[in-house]
Amino acid sequence: MRKISVKAALGLVEILWPEFIEVGGAILLRGTVSSYQHSWPANMDLTGLEASENHTHIVDIVAAPGALRSRASGGKEDFYNRQHPDFLTACEFGKKLAEMWFAKLRQDFPKYRFRVYYTEEDNPIVRFHRVREGEPFWLDEAANAEDVAIGKVIVHDTGA
Repeated sequence: MRKISVKAALGLVEILWPEFIEVGGAILLRGTVSSYQHSWPANMDLTGLEASENHTHIVDIVAAPGALRSRASGGKEDFYNRQHPDFLTACEFGKKLAEMWFAKLRQDFPKYRFRVYYTEEDNPIVRFHRVREGEPFWLDEAANAEDVAIGKVIVHDTGA
Protein backbone atom coordinates (compact mmCIF):
# COMPACT_ATOMS: atom_id res chain seq x y z
CA MET A 1 0.00 0.00 0.00
CA ARG A 2 1.24 3.48 -0.87
CA LYS A 3 1.77 5.76 2.12
CA ILE A 4 0.58 9.35 2.23
CA SER A 5 1.44 12.01 4.78
CA VAL A 6 -0.68 12.40 7.89
CA LYS A 7 -1.63 15.89 6.70
CA ALA A 8 -2.77 14.51 3.33
CA ALA A 9 -4.71 11.75 5.08
CA LEU A 10 -6.53 14.27 7.27
CA GLY A 11 -7.34 16.39 4.22
CA LEU A 12 -8.74 13.32 2.48
CA VAL A 13 -10.90 12.44 5.49
CA GLU A 14 -12.27 16.01 5.53
CA ILE A 15 -13.37 15.55 1.90
CA LEU A 16 -14.71 12.00 2.20
CA TRP A 17 -16.35 12.26 5.63
CA PRO A 18 -16.95 16.01 6.09
CA GLU A 19 -18.43 17.87 8.99
CA PHE A 20 -22.01 19.00 8.37
CA ILE A 21 -23.57 21.69 10.54
CA GLU A 22 -26.99 23.23 10.86
CA VAL A 23 -27.17 27.02 10.50
CA GLY A 24 -30.43 28.91 10.28
CA GLY A 25 -32.31 25.76 9.34
CA ALA A 26 -29.86 24.87 6.55
CA ILE A 27 -27.55 21.86 6.66
CA LEU A 28 -24.18 22.91 5.27
CA LEU A 29 -20.68 21.64 4.77
CA ARG A 30 -18.67 23.31 7.52
CA GLY A 31 -16.48 25.13 4.98
CA THR A 32 -19.44 26.92 3.39
CA VAL A 33 -20.75 28.61 6.53
CA SER A 34 -18.95 31.92 6.04
CA SER A 35 -20.12 32.03 2.43
CA TYR A 36 -23.68 31.27 3.54
CA GLN A 37 -23.78 34.05 6.09
CA HIS A 38 -22.81 36.71 3.55
CA SER A 39 -24.36 35.63 0.28
CA TRP A 40 -27.75 34.03 0.80
CA PRO A 41 -30.09 35.60 -1.78
CA ALA A 42 -33.36 36.72 -0.22
CA ASN A 43 -35.43 34.97 -2.91
CA MET A 44 -33.75 31.55 -2.54
CA ASP A 45 -35.39 28.78 -0.53
CA LEU A 46 -33.33 26.58 1.81
CA THR A 47 -33.28 23.71 -0.71
CA GLY A 48 -31.79 25.98 -3.38
CA LEU A 49 -29.33 27.44 -0.90
CA GLU A 50 -28.13 24.02 0.21
CA ALA A 51 -27.86 22.64 -3.34
CA SER A 52 -25.86 25.70 -4.35
CA GLU A 53 -23.58 25.95 -1.32
CA ASN A 54 -23.12 22.20 -0.78
CA HIS A 55 -21.58 21.25 -4.08
CA THR A 56 -18.08 20.09 -4.90
CA HIS A 57 -16.51 19.95 -8.35
CA ILE A 58 -14.44 16.79 -8.29
CA VAL A 59 -11.75 18.02 -10.70
CA ASP A 60 -11.21 20.98 -8.36
CA ILE A 61 -10.17 18.71 -5.48
CA VAL A 62 -8.20 15.96 -7.25
CA ALA A 63 -5.24 16.12 -9.58
CA ALA A 64 -6.63 15.08 -12.96
CA PRO A 65 -4.48 16.95 -15.49
CA GLY A 66 -5.52 14.77 -18.41
CA ALA A 67 -9.19 15.50 -17.80
CA LEU A 68 -8.79 19.15 -18.71
CA ARG A 69 -8.65 19.51 -22.49
CA SER A 70 -8.35 23.26 -22.91
CA ARG A 71 -9.83 26.60 -22.08
CA ALA A 72 -12.30 28.04 -24.53
CA SER A 73 -10.57 30.58 -26.71
CA GLY A 74 -10.30 33.50 -24.34
CA GLY A 75 -13.26 32.25 -22.32
CA LYS A 76 -13.53 31.16 -18.74
CA GLU A 77 -15.03 27.73 -19.24
CA ASP A 78 -13.02 24.55 -19.06
CA PHE A 79 -13.54 21.74 -21.52
CA TYR A 80 -13.01 18.20 -20.35
CA ASN A 81 -11.79 15.20 -22.26
CA ARG A 82 -14.52 12.77 -21.21
CA GLN A 83 -12.63 9.77 -22.57
CA HIS A 84 -9.38 10.47 -20.73
CA PRO A 85 -8.62 8.03 -17.88
CA ASP A 86 -8.22 10.98 -15.47
CA PHE A 87 -11.75 12.19 -16.21
CA LEU A 88 -13.19 8.68 -15.95
CA THR A 89 -11.41 8.11 -12.64
CA ALA A 90 -12.62 11.50 -11.33
CA CYS A 91 -16.16 10.35 -12.19
CA GLU A 92 -15.72 7.14 -10.21
CA PHE A 93 -14.33 9.13 -7.29
CA GLY A 94 -17.36 11.44 -7.45
CA LYS A 95 -19.77 8.50 -7.36
CA LYS A 96 -18.04 7.11 -4.27
CA LEU A 97 -17.97 10.54 -2.64
CA ALA A 98 -21.74 10.86 -3.13
CA GLU A 99 -22.22 7.49 -1.40
CA MET A 100 -20.04 8.56 1.52
CA TRP A 101 -21.81 11.91 1.98
CA PHE A 102 -25.13 10.05 1.83
CA ALA A 103 -24.02 7.70 4.63
CA LYS A 104 -22.63 10.57 6.73
CA LEU A 105 -25.80 12.66 6.41
CA ARG A 106 -27.92 9.66 7.42
CA GLN A 107 -25.70 9.14 10.45
CA ASP A 108 -25.48 12.78 11.53
CA PHE A 109 -29.12 13.75 10.91
CA PRO A 110 -31.25 10.59 11.14
CA LYS A 111 -34.51 12.53 11.52
CA TYR A 112 -34.04 14.51 8.30
CA ARG A 113 -34.49 13.37 4.73
CA PHE A 114 -31.74 14.27 2.25
CA ARG A 115 -31.01 13.91 -1.44
CA VAL A 116 -27.38 13.54 -2.50
CA TYR A 117 -26.64 13.97 -6.19
CA TYR A 118 -23.82 12.92 -8.46
CA THR A 119 -23.87 14.63 -11.86
CA GLU A 120 -21.31 14.76 -14.65
CA GLU A 121 -22.83 17.00 -17.30
CA ASP A 122 -19.81 19.30 -17.61
CA ASN A 123 -17.66 18.16 -14.69
CA PRO A 124 -18.30 15.51 -12.05
CA ILE A 125 -20.10 17.23 -9.17
CA VAL A 126 -21.48 16.03 -5.83
CA ARG A 127 -24.09 18.10 -3.98
CA PHE A 128 -26.88 17.63 -1.47
CA HIS A 129 -29.89 19.24 0.10
CA ARG A 130 -32.39 18.45 2.79
CA VAL A 131 -35.88 17.55 1.56
CA ARG A 132 -38.51 20.01 2.74
CA GLU A 133 -42.25 20.00 2.26
CA GLY A 134 -43.30 22.67 -0.21
CA GLU A 135 -39.86 23.04 -1.80
CA PRO A 136 -38.98 21.26 -5.04
CA PHE A 137 -36.06 18.87 -5.32
CA TRP A 138 -32.94 20.37 -6.88
CA LEU A 139 -33.10 17.80 -9.68
CA ASP A 140 -36.02 15.86 -11.13
CA GLU A 141 -35.00 12.33 -12.14
CA ALA A 142 -37.87 12.00 -14.63
CA ALA A 143 -36.64 15.05 -16.53
CA ASN A 144 -33.15 13.51 -16.56
CA ALA A 145 -34.19 9.89 -17.11
CA GLU A 146 -31.70 9.26 -19.93
CA ASP A 147 -28.73 10.45 -17.84
CA VAL A 148 -30.00 8.52 -14.81
CA ALA A 149 -30.23 5.36 -16.92
CA ILE A 150 -26.57 5.60 -18.01
CA GLY A 151 -25.19 6.70 -14.61
CA LYS A 152 -24.36 10.29 -15.52
CA VAL A 153 -26.86 11.33 -12.84
CA ILE A 154 -27.22 9.41 -9.58
CA VAL A 155 -29.63 10.38 -6.82
CA HIS A 156 -29.35 8.95 -3.31
CA ASP A 157 -32.40 9.66 -1.17
CA THR A 158 -32.38 8.90 2.55
CA GLY A 159 -36.16 8.65 2.52
CA ALA A 160 -36.26 5.96 -0.13
